[in-house]
Amino acid sequence: MSRRGPGRLRVLAREDGFTLVEMLLVSLMLVALASAVAGVLVSTAATTAQARVRTAADQLAAAKIEMIRALPYDEVGLVGGNPPGRLRSPDPTVTEIAGAAVRVTYAVGYVDDPAGSVVTYADYKKVVVTVTRSSDGALLAQKTTYVAAS
Repeated sequence: MSRRGPGRLRVLAREDGFTLVEMLLVSLMLVALASAVAGVLVSTAATTAQARVRTAADQLAAAKIEMIRALPYDEVGLVGGNPPGRLRSPDPTVTEIAGAAVRVTYAVGYVDDPAGSVVTYADYKKVVVTVTRSSDGALLAQKTTYVAAS
């Protein structure tokens, strides 16, 4: 028994502090891994928020296009513009989508169809609806439609 006791103590004496070094290394590795995962999560959250705003802006532009298509042909145009109509550009109503204030603008112009026989060169109207973020003017959505007299 005397052989096992002192020999064992000498082996343990040489390994003093080894577990502390191991724990420090493992802790550093875990911190590095956790910071990498946190970076990916933050990036994913930002991308998701941006996609949510762009989707909501696209839906808003589509709703404005449908509203314009429901108007009589003579009313499709800009207030004080050419062609005249009842659309205000930029739209004076403040719109907020997914937590971001946005601005809706309209562009309306006549389109000449070369195959047509109308002398006024105004066969139908092209309407462009643009949704931009109010804070920095970033383009979020843009949709185009053509309106013809029935």
